[in-house]
Amino acid sequence: MRHLGWTLALALSGMPMMAQAEAWEVLDGPAIADALTARVLIYPEGVAQDFRRDGMTIRLGDRGLWWVEGDLYCESWGSLRPICAEVDRRDDRYIRFREDTGFVRIGFYGDL
Repeated sequence: MRHLGWTLALALSGMPMMAQAEAWEVLDGPAIADALTARVLIYPEGVAQDFRRDGMTIRLGDRGLWWVEGDLYCESWGSLRPICAEVDRRDDRYIRFREDTGFVRIGFYGDL
């Protein structure tokens, strides 16, 4: 656990710079599925999101569904309307979700 704390602190210290970097690769549908299936992303606030093979996703103890629709990542949490986003990857470590609302979320691969 202590190792995860240091890893998280080091990764987050570079997060603002990562958000402005130009070296992001836009992912298509199959690449999105490959990048997320059976993986865990850690977000800047320290929250982990688990992307299960069966389409379930877990974040902050809540269970939702995730899927790929065309070249977009989509997720649904209970009765909320689905949210879809374009997905980019940087350095095979960082994943960025870009919603059409302008909201951007960046995470990096981690373990639970």
